[in-house]
Amino acid sequence: GILTLGTVPSAKGVHRNVSLLVRGAQRKQLQVELIQVDPPELRVALGERTALNENVEQIPLHVEIPPGLPPTIRIGTDRWPFGEIVLGVKNHPNLKEVRMRVKFAIE
Repeated sequence: GILTLGTVPSAKGVHRNVSLLVRGAQRKQLQVELIQVDPPELRVALGERTALNENVEQIPLHVEIPPGLPPTIRIGTDRWPFGEIVLGVKNHPNLKEVRMRVKFAIE
């Protein structure tokens, strides 16, 4: 998927929280870790996993563009590709990673 942060004033920065939902019989064994962030100036952190109900768990993902970064364009074109967050997935029979594209511009 694509996380759209929009146009961000450099002096202010921006932060967003996204929830990863984990379902299914193997959800308790599933592990998620941060593998890569592009550009590296994006601050990304996984939060504490919580149960939403007996069948679904939630893992918060915090994404921040800190204040003071230089102008940057990452809007998904050949010239200015999306940013990207790569999460590694362990203990899942089919899924080994999750890639989230990040669309933003810093002015």
